[in-house]
Amino acid sequence: MVVEKSIGELANLTLDHQVDSGNGEQLVDITEHLRRLTAALKPETVVKEATFNLFEGTYALEVCNVKLDTSLIELNADELDFDCNFPYGDPTTGQRLEYVTAVCDRLCRSLMNWLHDYQTLPTTVLSCRYVEYLMELYTANPVSSLQLCQGLFTHDPLYDRVLGNFVIGVCSFIKFTSKVLKDGGVYEEEDLNCNVMNLDMLSGVSTEEVIDALRSSLRLLIESYPESQHLQRLTDLLIHMLHLPKYHYPSCQDTVLSDLTPLYETLDIVESLVENGKGNTAQYSYPPGCFSKGIQKRRDNNFPPKDIYEPKGDEYTSLDEFMKDIIAALSVKECNTAFEIRQFVWFFNRLRQRTVMARALLQSYLIREDSILGKFSFDAFKNMHLYEFSLAGTTLYDVISNKDQTKSHESIAEALNELSYCLLRWYQNMPQNACRHRQGFNRLLLDWDSVQAQFEQYESHWQSMGIEDRITNMGDIPLMPVSTWIYTTKLLMMIEFSLEGFHLEVYKPWESFTQYWFCYYLSSHLESNLKRLHEFLMQKMSYISNYNKKIKKLKAGEKKEKAKSHYKHLTDVVLPQLKINEKTVNYYFMMCTIVKSLSLAQVFQFALLKSFNIIDARTSASTRFSSDKFIHDLRFKTFSSIGIPEVPTFEQFQKSLKDFLIESPSIHSKIPKLLSFMNTELENAKIALNSVIKTIETGEAGDSPVATGTKHVRESALLWFKSMLNSAVALSVNGSVLKTKLSENLKLHDLHDVYDVELKFTPNGSYYFPLLTLLPKHRKSSSQHAPP
Repeated sequence: MVVEKSIGELANLTLDHQVDSGNGEQLVDITEHLRRLTAALKPETVVKEATFNLFEGTYALEVCNVKLDTSLIELNADELDFDCNFPYGDPTTGQRLEYVTAVCDRLCRSLMNWLHDYQTLPTTVLSCRYVEYLMELYTANPVSSLQLCQGLFTHDPLYDRVLGNFVIGVCSFIKFTSKVLKDGGVYEEEDLNCNVMNLDMLSGVSTEEVIDALRSSLRLLIESYPESQHLQRLTDLLIHMLHLPKYHYPSCQDTVLSDLTPLYETLDIVESLVENGKGNTAQYSYPPGCFSKGIQKRRDNNFPPKDIYEPKGDEYTSLDEFMKDIIAALSVKECNTAFEIRQFVWFFNRLRQRTVMARALLQSYLIREDSILGKFSFDAFKNMHLYEFSLAGTTLYDVISNKDQTKSHESIAEALNELSYCLLRWYQNMPQNACRHRQGFNRLLLDWDSVQAQFEQYESHWQSMGIEDRITNMGDIPLMPVSTWIYTTKLLMMIEFSLEGFHLEVYKPWESFTQYWFCYYLSSHLESNLKRLHEFLMQKMSYISNYNKKIKKLKAGEKKEKAKSHYKHLTDVVLPQLKINEKTVNYYFMMCTIVKSLSLAQVFQFALLKSFNIIDARTSASTRFSSDKFIHDLRFKTFSSIGIPEVPTFEQFQKSLKDFLIESPSIHSKIPKLLSFMNTELENAKIALNSVIKTIETGEAGDSPVATGTKHVRESALLWFKSMLNSAVALSVNGSVLKTKLSENLKLHDLHDVYDVELKFTPNGSYYFPLLTLLPKHRKSSSQHAPP
């Protein structure tokens, strides 16, 4: 109260006309008031007006600062005097058509600058005065029909009907994009800025009505302006782009489209714009003042002033990529199995980050309110994942599929339902931007580790009920099919999380040993898990092939008929799925080989550099406030709560590094042997990669030993595996380069002061495996150390 009273006193102060003799300014002495204020303050007091919300302070901007205060934006005379209801241009020379075409062309380009180049709306689309004017009219009087909307009144149909409707179409597309953002899947600010400056983007007007208005404009252009081919293409393009909401499940629910023909037609229009050489923006002229920073000055704006983003000329090429990404995303509808869907989602956003709209539409199109693709319920989808990996042919599956066993069936089904949430979270995480994608694993790994612990208990309990399958050739150990699938999925996520750190350049070179050795360690656990499953599959297929012999020994009767019926089910249903599952497991075996071998090659190269004291798996930045162990534990904090597999300790990592080192005497003579081990591993990776690439290229023939599940995402998968193959080759070459540099002076065994190490990505190589590259260490000149 004391502080507020003093602030009130300050507010009531008035000038007493005392004039400072030095500069002639009128001043008021507030020294005593400030002293009383400070004397009454407590240490924790924040000085602010009672009406001031501190949350507003997080985005408050300094006034009277030209770099921060948008009210200080200066507009020229054309921008100040621009009249949206005046038909600019000479009607006798075709200038009006040129102006309208130029504005529409700029708006199309601005859409791409916003969606593809990640610019803001106020610096792109909303910088157009016609957009600002029409949306301000609608915001002041939001209606449910275009017939009730106030439009342009220039008394020229090119402006009133063609340009006005085009602006409405662009704003309708912005409204749809805003809805996509709000429905989740992508993140505003991170993925796209959707600041509409508090304008109502036609919230009450249906997309169909906007499309009808644009079709009316197109008819007018065809009938009355035959020379307006480019404007006709732009109008037709916008009509087709407004079909996108029909593929967004939250926008149209049960009427979501599956026919991609309108999107292919859109692509044809875009390609015609690219082919017709419409990339040069200099050929167009706009009405003076049509595009300006004015909206940033006039509308409610919490952001600093920004210059208008000028089109670069490649916007239609970007639009071509934009549409191809969307078509690729919606092609997920062609997938028929859980493994195909899993592979589609994994590879779709893998090689490069797809456009925001494509990633958002993939998620909404795939995961609907109560189903996957409108074809599979969530429970069925989860069961498909299990059945196509480890559940087929098991006693547990027999119980699940037998509805008569009510008690056991209901308890098992209830337990399995817990998996659906984790599985859907995995699918929601995959289309995210690269940073969010890796961040999402922090929570996912905890969830999957938790359900693994639960299902190990469940399956142990089910074993006591006689619901079990044992692997005789591996000491009669239990298969535990659900836990096997969960563990495999978790290990794959752990490996991906670790390797994604290289993609995002999270790690320093000195950390590469621990990360790659950890990936090798995880891959070894994954390989052991897959061997258990593979042995079960071979055992079950052998059982089915020998089952007919048992039937022949039975006497004719009901028992033999039941056996025949069961055998038919095994050969017609179970055996084909087991063979498919074996091919899937073979694929994961190859993934293990690739990651293990490439990771081990990186470990060998790190150990080689460590042997010459060029690098160490410790940081030189440790102080008395930290330690190597603390920093290591912080890096592995994501895995600190993981129960299985046990994460190695800092000391175990350090001991493992020592096992890879080569030492004196004759340290240089030991390099070839170390590189020989490395090249053997790289050859194993190349063999596996070439096998996978050949399988994808040939379309997975029936006699193929591997099932990749990539036929609907073939191009991306091929590029991904070829990038891994390029990295395998690059690692081999890098090993030879390191050997050459280390052997330049055979008398030197400690090269710490000679070389620095950097992680460098290989052109066309995998971003999971950057090269440890030697660079000459820059010595400081002697003058820097000379006394002053």
